[in-house]
Amino acid sequence: MCLFLTVLSCEQAADQPKNLMTRAQMVPVVYGLMLMDEYSSQVLPTDSSLSLAKLRSEKYEQVFSLYKTDYKTFYDSYKYYLGRPGEMKAIFDSVEATATRMRIEAINPSSHPKGKRDTKKILQPK
Repeated sequence: MCLFLTVLSCEQAADQPKNLMTRAQMVPVVYGLMLMDEYSSQVLPTDSSLSLAKLRSEKYEQVFSLYKTDYKTFYDSYKYYLGRPGEMKAIFDSVEATATRMRIEAINPSSHPKGKRDTKKILQPK
């Protein structure tokens, strides 16, 4: 039994990418990508010259740049967390909490602890 657990823990450690993003780093990136998906689906119908794949690709790169990461690092981390449902759930629960907080602050800026929030800084990395 101990040998099995040792082998299993070594396998999990081997699966961990060298450039693994922490859960705290994943949350704003996932949130930003979700916002860009929504933006793309809103803009595309109004501009027939745009391709959805190209627009999303450009917007995703902006999100990756904002958080000083890249597609490969994000993808490797995302794949890693997909294999750990509990950790992935925690990431998406945090994304949902962030989205809820942002909606509340957009509707009622005084609900932000520091008063009116600068909306330009919503996606700024901490």
